[in-house]
Amino acid sequence: MALREYLAAMDSPDPTDALKLMEPDLRFLIALPAGEVTGTSKADFAAYIGGRSPVDRVHEVLRYCAD
Repeated sequence: MALREYLAAMDSPDPTDALKLMEPDLRFLIALPAGEVTGTSKADFAAYIGGRSPVDRVHEVLRYCAD
């Protein structure tokens, strides 16, 4: 998964598009000011996306490189 594609999907009007980029056995930790969100599957991440409030922030990639 390419990070820039993932962030663009999360910032789009339909953030569930990000699920297309993820492996089924995904494990994640999202650290937010209100607390942490963790999960051990793509389904857990889908539940996170479905349960979060709409956001108006946008991820900004300041640097990237490729090898």
